[in-house]
Amino acid sequence: MATKTKSKTGSAKLAQDGRGFPAARLRSLVAVLNKYNLSKDIIINGKPQLDFVKGRFTTKDSAAVIDVVRSAIRLGGTHKPIRIFPNGQPPFIDRFDVEIQGIKA
Repeated sequence: MATKTKSKTGSAKLAQDGRGFPAARLRSLVAVLNKYNLSKDIIINGKPQLDFVKGRFTTKDSAAVIDVVRSAIRLGGTHKPIRIFPNGQPPFIDRFDVEIQGIKA
């Protein structure tokens, strides 16, 4: 009786070769986005291992912006800039528009 070997996904192969970071790190960023309900306009690719996050969100909560940026910095890996656009007249910022241009393992 022949047994089938399980094939590896592309993200698993990249992680094995050392060209990415563990999917658990990217899951931590996704968890922060979900914690503040900011994942509506965020694209999350890669199954079973997450390997790409991109999108934008708007929030009034500065703590949410700080947590997202902190999680992205902890990732390492390859990423494009995260742009933060405060809206309003200082010191009265009404909301923050945040654009994650791409984080990939």
